[in-house]
Amino acid sequence: MTETKFILVVEDDPILKNLLGHTLAGKYQTLYASDGNEALALFEQNKPALVLLDLMLPTMDGFAVLETIRKRTDELAQTPVIVVSNLGQQKDIDRAKTLGANDYLIKAEVSIEEIVTKMESVLGVSIAAAPVMPEVAPVAAAMPAPVEAVPVAAPVPVEIPPAAPVAQIPAAAAPVAPAVVEVAPQIAPAPLASQPEVLPMPEALPPQPPAPPIT
Repeated sequence: MTETKFILVVEDDPILKNLLGHTLAGKYQTLYASDGNEALALFEQNKPALVLLDLMLPTMDGFAVLETIRKRTDELAQTPVIVVSNLGQQKDIDRAKTLGANDYLIKAEVSIEEIVTKMESVLGVSIAAAPVMPEVAPVAAAMPAPVEAVPVAAPVPVEIPPAAPVAQIPAAAAPVAPAVVEVAPQIAPAPLASQPEVLPMPEALPPQPPAPPIT
């Protein structure tokens, strides 16, 4: 089983840290330090196989870190150190190489793949590069071209002659029927029927003897 090797990245740029971490994952265990003092402490504890060293660091700059490593009296003094810095003046490059840097890369002039290639060259091993993400086109370029608006013809006004006024016909007055007053006919009172005169009953006659038989 291959022993896991450590790569010490002395860098305060989080973007470069993430890129290197994804590229080296699986083959190397990457350690990160953001300043010179932290870098020397991790170097002593983990004995890395290679150091990627920035020069512009807080508390202790990269020149002092490189000088401290090269002044060691043990085998760690020969640990490969690749400087990756924004300092591009020749005097800075010469100073770093005089102090013992194995190589010097300027950040603005190299890609992450070139840094990995340089590490492979210094270590003499092949480091599996992380898959390169496809370049994403800018959003503005990916958007479809705006469709040119087709001018719409203005509607032609049509003059409509005003309608002739409708003559108002006066309403015919309805004939007023004369009021009819119904007069009830005068009914003459019926003449009173004359009452028959009632004669007094005759007084009863005395009974008459029967008539003699006719012989």
